[in-house]
Amino acid sequence: AKTPYLDHYKKSLELDEPTMVFTHDIDEGYEPNINNIVNMEKKYGIKSTMFLLAMSHPSKKWVNAHSKWDFQYHANFIGNGVSKVIQEKKLIDNLIGKKTSIVRAHQYHLQDLKLIKNYFKADSSYDNWTKLTLFKPFLTDLGLIEFPHLPEIEFINLYKNKGRNIKKLYKDVVDIGRKTNGLVIVLTHPTPFKKWGKDIQEFFITQDGFKIKTMNQVMEQLIKKHKINYSPKFC
Repeated sequence: AKTPYLDHYKKSLELDEPTMVFTHDIDEGYEPNINNIVNMEKKYGIKSTMFLLAMSHPSKKWVNAHSKWDFQYHANFIGNGVSKVIQEKKLIDNLIGKKTSIVRAHQYHLQDLKLIKNYFKADSSYDNWTKLTLFKPFLTDLGLIEFPHLPEIEFINLYKNKGRNIKKLYKDVVDIGRKTNGLVIVLTHPTPFKKWGKDIQEFFITQDGFKIKTMNQVMEQLIKKHKINYSPKFC
């Protein structure tokens, strides 16, 4: 995580129960790959949060057919200025038929959180593998909620030896989250879902003791619980 998120740390936002959110960066692959994700989530009766990129997104027909899923905006700040990013946000907003309020940055990189504070209520670009003790969303001094997430890592190990090593680490993550009323945000991508993303998601889905919600549901509950009155200018 190249952006100094913790420089903006204000306070942890406590949850009432151990909570898990499944997220997918739809920056590769189209409907056939995303359908694999949706089919698994239907099997377990859950909904995920999908971050959509302007340069690679499903069709409006597909989005309309899956309107119960939580669609948010995946920004590409690599080589793009904030004006281009906001232009792309409008494209995604039009695609899903409402304004997105949560953003994730490509490669977990924002030059500065101040670039997005007027357009979003929350961000989920902070890569929690850099600070594994951080199992709480936190409020920044800008008013934004930050949702640290666990991206896919060590996927070669997972693919080659059925994930024994990495699943041991995942088990520790789950145990800590369960004991601390923590928030575990899982991230996978559509294209590699068949090889190892499926194993990652199914591992977390089948863990006991967690309430599974969308990121938007968690955000709205935190805003209400902690009386956060931040209102972005353009959201």
